[in-house]
Amino acid sequence: MQASVPSRPGGSAYDGPVQVIMPSFLDISASDPSQPQQRTLAIHRALRHRICTNRYPPGEMLSEEALAREFEVSRSPIRRVLARLEQEGLIEILHGVGSRVTRISPEMLASAYDARMAIAVASAPFMRINDPDAILAALADAKQQFRALAAGDVGGFADVNTAYYDALTELISNHVLREILRSLFFQTSRTWLMGLPRMDWALTIDRICWELDELRRALDVRDAEAVGLLMRNHVFESRRRLVEALDSID
Repeated sequence: MQASVPSRPGGSAYDGPVQVIMPSFLDISASDPSQPQQRTLAIHRALRHRICTNRYPPGEMLSEEALAREFEVSRSPIRRVLARLEQEGLIEILHGVGSRVTRISPEMLASAYDARMAIAVASAPFMRINDPDAILAALADAKQQFRALAAGDVGGFADVNTAYYDALTELISNHVLREILRSLFFQTSRTWLMGLPRMDWALTIDRICWELDELRRALDVRDAEAVGLLMRNHVFESRRRLVEALDSID
């Protein structure tokens, strides 16, 4: 059975305040200090989130010493985290200078979007949707939080969007596919957030909430193929909105 798709974006207005919840994987305090590998992973996720939500914008210099002091660890785990971020294309390590947040080229951005669309469809056979209650609740929460954002709150949007995408991709049982999709999402999201202020805020929120409703309908009938296709279509629409925003620049 295929999930039905409404003819136009929309959604009911939210009539009460909602606390924006940060992604659970960013809670460094939840990591066990006696488990160095777990803590290093938590630091990596936190720094990747800062880069890809533009808290660390392109060109920002990152200091090993300052990061070690902030996270209360030695420099060794910070070096491992920075090396991984460099492998992901998010920073470049300048020996003797520091680490600098990279800019994504137009060619790389286009390639990342193409890969996201292809992998989203390919992930359908690996979707764990026999018991979708948790993800349905997460999508409902995300919709409520998107609607609760103040117009122009790019940082809040980034946090809600990251938490939503993390929950959605958790459905994919294949670890490699899941992590590739997440890595590509982080590559494209930072450029998309730069274009967000040039988009019509209300229309953008309406469209995203409509997309969440589409996913919930597909999950309700446990249609993994439809979920994969919807994820692909939503990436396509995301790219289209970004192109429109960038084309609006004089």
